[in-house]
Amino acid sequence: MLMMILSVISLTVLMFAWLKITLDIFDQGLINAMEGMWAKGMTLALAFLFGWLAGVLSIRVFGNLILPSIIKSMSWIVLVGIGLLYIAIIQRLYLQQYDLQHFVAYLLMMAAGLVLLVGFHLILDDHDLRPYSIPLLIIAMFQLFIIVFRYVFDPGAEAYRLLYDFIFFAVMTTVSAMMLAHRGLLNPFRHTIKKFFDRNSHTLRPEN
Repeated sequence: MLMMILSVISLTVLMFAWLKITLDIFDQGLINAMEGMWAKGMTLALAFLFGWLAGVLSIRVFGNLILPSIIKSMSWIVLVGIGLLYIAIIQRLYLQQYDLQHFVAYLLMMAAGLVLLVGFHLILDDHDLRPYSIPLLIIAMFQLFIIVFRYVFDPGAEAYRLLYDFIFFAVMTTVSAMMLAHRGLLNPFRHTIKKFFDRNSHTLRPEN
């Protein structure tokens, strides 16, 4: 129970910290929000590592039956955050009121959210990412509609910005399609984690 509580608290703090940094970068841009970013990044990494390890120990060593349901719920919350961020970025891309620095920030913010989602996924022994890909694919199709409308029906569109729209659409569609295809790209990591804890879980227990 202690390991579960530590994991939930750490991962919850991590989620709020990701949201705070994302909002700062979204509003201020990558360069203006870079002050102290290395410290913020290290803090996020520490919270993620601590919460992830506590969660893995709680489930794979101590056999916690409650935490998997909590992690799945938190994964859906992260997915909702990613979806809302995706829609907000689509709006910024449509308005074409951004520069290269902001575009790079959009990519980094989305990458951080996806890494967080995958990290939650790897905590669990048997977890399927395919249901999580469907909302992202729906939003990607919405982005495709927006791109077509912007550059075909709107005479005020700046044509050179199509490259930015295409890059973001291609990245999100590729990631979502890979999640839906379930090709097992994360299996090496999953198998490594499983083998380690299958071999050492007995000795890791306090009574041993």
